[in-house]
Amino acid sequence: IYVFYPNAYGNQIQGNTIGTDLAGNTAIPNGEDGIYVYYAPNNTIGGSEVSARNIISGNNNYGVWIRGSGATNNVVQGNYIGTDIHGTGVPVGTGRSCASYPCPAGPRPHR
Repeated sequence: IYVFYPNAYGNQIQGNTIGTDLAGNTAIPNGEDGIYVYYAPNNTIGGSEVSARNIISGNNNYGVWIRGSGATNNVVQGNYIGTDIHGTGVPVGTGRSCASYPCPAGPRPHR
C-alpha cells in the first residue's frame, strides 16, 4: 500500500493482511514494502480496536516505512508487524518487517 505526497492525507489503513494470505499464516510477499507513506501527513495505520489491526508480514522490504519531511502526525498503532496473525513473534516469510528505520533485529509485534 503506497500513500504518496501531501494530498494523500487522512487515510485509514485498517483490518488488512499485507504480505500474507487472508488467514495470516502463509507469506505471499509483494516486491516492496507492506505500507509506504512518503511525504503524506495525518494517516492512521491500524488502531486501538482489534478489528483495526493490520497483519503486515512477509514483505520483501519494510513492513511499514514512513519517510519524508511532510510525513507528520501519522499514527501506527495495534498492528502485528513481522509476525503471524496471532502476533506470536513467529515470522511469516522473509524480509524486514518493522515500523522504524533502521529496523531492529528480529520480528516483533507492534502494539
